[in-house]
Amino acid sequence: MQNPYTVRSWLPLAQEFSAIWDIPVWVYQGWQEVESAGNPASVGWPASAKRIPVDKDGFILETGPFQMMSPHEISLAGTTVAQMRAGCSRDLSSPSSAQRLTRLLQKAEAHEHMRAGSALIEAYRARSSDVKRDLKLAWSDDDMWSLTKMHHATSSPGAMIAAVAAVIGRMPNSWGEFARFVANAAPRGEEAKWVRRSTNVAHFRAKANRWGGPHA
Repeated sequence: MQNPYTVRSWLPLAQEFSAIWDIPVWVYQGWQEVESAGNPASVGWPASAKRIPVDKDGFILETGPFQMMSPHEISLAGTTVAQMRAGCSRDLSSPSSAQRLTRLLQKAEAHEHMRAGSALIEAYRARSSDVKRDLKLAWSDDDMWSLTKMHHATSSPGAMIAAVAAVIGRMPNSWGEFARFVANAAPRGEEAKWVRRSTNVAHFRAKANRWGGPHA
């Protein structure tokens, strides 16, 4: 079936879970837009790829609207690959058809996507707070949301920040300063891509009205 899900279609649940988890609606929206455009069948891998990466059990590595990695993010969010693949068919024969939506999600299935996404974001928010404390960062809330998103790309954003500090002789004053340094040092590297995608999430505060969401 044709995918009917968009970032905006998740807005009612984003508002509901925002109130429960104290995570801004725009963080949910930004995360989904960057990772899947809201498509629960997204596998986060370009159709031009020669193969679909899978974990040791043969599960697609990234799946769902928040693109959770198997197995570590699946475990961190307290969910299962099967729950994140609800309503999807699996076909690893072609990257462009690795996973397709076969039906609409049931209410409980959609709620599980948002609950698990909330749990993942909260876990990474806690890790970001640890980095801020350990490195004595004086970063804004938006900076910290970018750092939170960065944990999805790498397990060691703190080490990256410390490496930048070692070069410039102090801790970066903001996420922006850190991101610019990484982008200029290796503009075509994986690290620069991680930083760009993480920065984009914080920028969705200003763009939230695109999907009808609040700015806070």
